[in-house]
Amino acid sequence: MGFFLQKKQDSSPKKTLEAPKITTPQNSQQENAPSDDYSVATRRITCPSCNVKQDVPVIAISAFCKKCGVRINLQDYKKNDFFRGDLVTKGTLFITATGEVKGNANVGDAVIDGKFDGYLIAEGVVKLMPGAQLYGEVHAPKIYVADGATFVGFSHIQKEEDN
Repeated sequence: MGFFLQKKQDSSPKKTLEAPKITTPQNSQQENAPSDDYSVATRRITCPSCNVKQDVPVIAISAFCKKCGVRINLQDYKKNDFFRGDLVTKGTLFITATGEVKGNANVGDAVIDGKFDGYLIAEGVVKLMPGAQLYGEVHAPKIYVADGATFVGFSHIQKEEDN
């Protein structure tokens, strides 16, 4: 003896989903322009391998170069203690008062409150806060050295390129 299940017939009327109606202004000058409500904030970065510039969303943590395909790190790093090695990111490097970095860094920006010893390349700004110590070489379009900061080495202030 077997049991058979029969689908129960639904006697209620079927409801259909309709797509929301989108209305656009009739006299719009830029008919195909994206709406400001859906625009994504971007920033311009340079590929560390081939130096090609491209725009990426501000909220992205990595991107791929459109020319050479290399992965570009966009994360911010905060160093509270000792770190030895190389760091490549188009984000911001924060070195706190207790932090010490020895090595090479290619970053978007750098804010140094502690100690940096090495070769530093920044696309944006390097800020040496009061009490900061930087020993080495810096390449950046802008370097701020606060009163009480120590900078021993060389600096190369390159002109910011137009976007």
